Amino acid sequence: MEVLDQERQRITTYLKQRGYYNFTVNNIEYEADTLGGNHLVDLKMIVKQHLAGYNEQGYPILRNNTVYRIDQINIFPNYDPTAAIAPDYRKGLDTIYYRGLNVVYHKDNKRPNIRPSVLRQIVPIYPNYVYNINRVDQTYNQIMSMGYFKSANVIFNEQADSVAKDNYVTFVGEGKEPADSVHQTREGYLQCDIQCIPALKQGYKIELEGSTTSSFYGLRATVGYQNRNIFRGAESFDVSFSVGYEYMKTPSARKRNAIEFGVNMGLQFPRFLLPFRTQRWQSIQMPRTRLEFGINFQDRPYYRRTLSSVAWGYSWSDLKYSSYSLRPIDINVIDMGYVNRKDFLDHLQNEYLKRSYESQFISGLSFSYVYNNQRKHLGGNATLLRFNYEMAGNLLDGLMHLFSRPAAGKDYYEVFGLQYSQYFRADLSVSRKIMLGEVTALVGRLYGGVAMAYGNSSSVPFDRQFYCGGSNGMRGWLARTLENGVLTIEGVGVLKLKHFTPDAAFDRRLNPQGREPVRIKPARKFDWALWIGIAAILVALGFGGYEFLKLYDEGPEEIAQTTGIPGPEATAGAATADSPAAIPAAADSGATIGSAASAPGADAAKAAGTTADTASGTNAETRSEPAASGANAGTAASSVGGQGNAPAGQKDIAPAKRPETRSAGTADAPASLVSGRRYVVLGVFSTPENAARAVDAAAEKDPSVRCGIYRFGTKFMVSPFESADTEACALFVRNYSDRFPGLWTYTAR
Repeated sequence: MEVLDQERQRITTYLKQRGYYNFTVNNIEYEADTLGGNHLVDLKMIVKQHLAGYNEQGYPILRNNTVYRIDQINIFPNYDPTAAIAPDYRKGLDTIYYRGLNVVYHKDNKRPNIRPSVLRQIVPIYPNYVYNINRVDQTYNQIMSMGYFKSANVIFNEQADSVAKDNYVTFVGEGKEPADSVHQTREGYLQCDIQCIPALKQGYKIELEGSTTSSFYGLRATVGYQNRNIFRGAESFDVSFSVGYEYMKTPSARKRNAIEFGVNMGLQFPRFLLPFRTQRWQSIQMPRTRLEFGINFQDRPYYRRTLSSVAWGYSWSDLKYSSYSLRPIDINVIDMGYVNRKDFLDHLQNEYLKRSYESQFISGLSFSYVYNNQRKHLGGNATLLRFNYEMAGNLLDGLMHLFSRPAAGKDYYEVFGLQYSQYFRADLSVSRKIMLGEVTALVGRLYGGVAMAYGNSSSVPFDRQFYCGGSNGMRGWLARTLENGVLTIEGVGVLKLKHFTPDAAFDRRLNPQGREPVRIKPARKFDWALWIGIAAILVALGFGGYEFLKLYDEGPEEIAQTTGIPGPEATAGAATADSPAAIPAAADSGATIGSAASAPGADAAKAAGTTADTASGTNAETRSEPAASGANAGTAASSVGGQGNAPAGQKDIAPAKRPETRSAGTADAPASLVSGRRYVVLGVFSTPENAARAVDAAAEKDPSVRCGIYRFGTKFMVSPFESADTEACALFVRNYSDRFPGLWTYTAR
């Protein structure tokens, strides 16, 4: 069934991409014939017409599915739902027409809050375009990706007089039809209204953050401002100021406080800003251009430095799972104003760490790619891939070789008195999730990277290096402390090849009385957690065994009686007049009736009813309870002109027998549910009277169905069928779903 539903959804999506606006999955149904034998099913797909309404007599009006085109496109960039309900709301509206787009705004605003040219770029729908659900989804995504609108709603209204009798869309036949066969379908028009509710244009934020560690106390304050539409093009401008103070309580420290303050600014455009014109590709979604500038000053106990950065970047995504980011300009400057060499820098043993406290100039280009299908595969297998590439100094190095020389007495070039870095760096991360059940999954991650300095640099900048420790792995050790397989912690010791050598001073503090081993025989303790866990497992196994025996304590003969399925001693292909399989079925004159056929095997076949529709338009129904079957399948059937025929136009339907060993309750005396038994539920009601009315309604709809009433907690459940066999209940639901939609199965506890 899942495969068939997926095929219905695929066909529906395909047609909605080609103009069929009103087409839904309900327009597609399947007709299955299981009487062919050999475990094969004759499956037929039926595409129904569009239900346009009902006439005065109450009969449905069916029309061929219509292909729709876009008529008018109205966009409301400043839509207010509360003001729109006013009777005179539309009197104060004005419209600007721009390239097939009607920009509707209020006259009091004098002009739209968003420029029409910007709105035209984010709406990929044009007049006379054939309706396409993909373009509608793209419109939603691009409107919300601008960051200015709080919500958006795209509404289509069918034009009442748009469908003309002589206005048709023609297409050539496919499949088994002749190649030159031409089909026609009606063509209609849709009015598109795009209602955009803007968010607050300006926003402010104030953040206060406190931190504490073993010997540090810190306080940080941030004040920010944001304007989401600074140039009437949904441009987002943000600026933030931050100030931080940190105090170290260690008595031996010469300087106990640290100060940091900085400013960061950013300007983002919801489009590409390029020096040349480019054609807008339909596969690109959420294009963005961002300009960033930041400066940060740090005054620490052993050094002072200023960090400056300027970046210009682009980001976009495609129609599926990929997103991209490109930074053609990425400049970072680290200016070390002061470093305490005597008390700090000369005591560092890691050479790479020493170089991180030197002034640096980094001018590079970076690119990143992300593939993520987790959002469309929720609860299933998913893949996440991240790739980053960065190179720096190549363009600057070429210009320096052409127009400059190395610094005096040095073998490298400088810019503004700083040595610029030249390197490349690439890393790849792959994560895979494989579902092993509904709540269990196997997840793996692979990460690797390479970085190399060349040209004007002898090493990769410290901030661009790969390292172990911290949050990236080796979580038991401090970050950036591993070097060539040796872990050195100042004042603690050295770990090499799984052998730890403590520092002399640290060892004296830990072992003031020497390092002679002392033998200690540990006392045996009673492990309460272990024994409690064992007891819980034993209780769970006992309860599970009891429920299993309680569920399957009925013998084969009793099960056969309660479900309508014969026991192992039943004669193959035999059915008595009192058995459910012997219920006669009649059909309307001229209709061919299919019967419920049982599948061969040792198990009994189960059938709840079969309905066959004939080409003449007369429906014939035949219902049967589960029929007895042995090693070979038996078949119960009736045909026109044969024995047991009913008069034309009349249905002789015998009432379906309920299991003889279980008594169905009534409104006056509701029956009790039997633990472990399965019930097909027609409905649950609050009073016996309502349940009795549901029983009468079901009997009027189908006289062959006899419903019983059962107590369901404080309510009353109506059930037309019960059995100990899950398949029998499922078969009953499938066969009666057309007459009683919404049937479901309940297992009594």
